[in-house]
Amino acid sequence: MIKYRCLFLGDFYRNRLIDGKLYDDHNFYNFQIEVIIPIDYDTEEEATHCPCSLRFELDDDGHAVLRIYSDWKQGIDKNGEWFEHVDGNIIDTIKWEEHWKYKISKSKVISKNMKLVCDGLTDYVPDATPWDELFDIENQPKGWVNTVESLAYGISIVQQKQEQGCEPA
Repeated sequence: MIKYRCLFLGDFYRNRLIDGKLYDDHNFYNFQIEVIIPIDYDTEEEATHCPCSLRFELDDDGHAVLRIYSDWKQGIDKNGEWFEHVDGNIIDTIKWEEHWKYKISKSKVISKNMKLVCDGLTDYVPDATPWDELFDIENQPKGWVNTVESLAYGISIVQQKQEQGCEPA
């Protein structure tokens, strides 16, 4: 039986605290991430409409982890301001050590020196920096988060074996 999964492709910056607010650090590198969302869909169409979102957060031990949320909200609020944020339930929590669940690459140059349009195959290199180090967790405020911006989606095909009963010989 064939099932389909969403391949989430996104990017993020390391953020830093300035005057009590978190800002993307464009004096550092841009990062791309790929994660296969662990939800099986019956059709490609369903998988392409996966509403999931990704956010780096601190776990109970104070380490950076990547959380997959079941929903993403965006639109105009009652004040006429654009908003985007993760929503829903946590589907999975990925630790840095679980490298088989994600791929991260880093821009070859710092963000403020990047071209307007970048090529993910030539302008980025694989990166394995521990997330606590990457995000400078020791200097982040309590409640720190870093939301991954969704750039595109792909489809991953999953083959599932059907359970077969044993028949006596």
